[in-house]
Amino acid sequence: MGLALLLLDINLDFLQSFPGHRGPVSCLTFRQGTSELFSGSFDRTIKIWNVEDRTYMSTLFGHQSEVLSIDCLRKERVLTAGRDRSMQLFKVISP
Repeated sequence: MGLALLLLDINLDFLQSFPGHRGPVSCLTFRQGTSELFSGSFDRTIKIWNVEDRTYMSTLFGHQSEVLSIDCLRKERVLTAGRDRSMQLFKVISP
């Protein structure tokens, strides 16, 4: 059984499910000024979603264990920290 992020409106009514992670989602962040949502997971991946279009965009790989923290530093940079005691800096260019 896969796990999914759920998109809810302000009244907590269900809007959309974003399936894809194979483990619990451990962290989330939006890219400032966009509708791009980054989710880190215990499945060692970072997934990128467009919540406005309600679509999956991409998956980032690099950690050897669970992703614990994520932050968008600048427009094209995403920093993650994992249980493997590493930090990964990704350059993510929007289409």
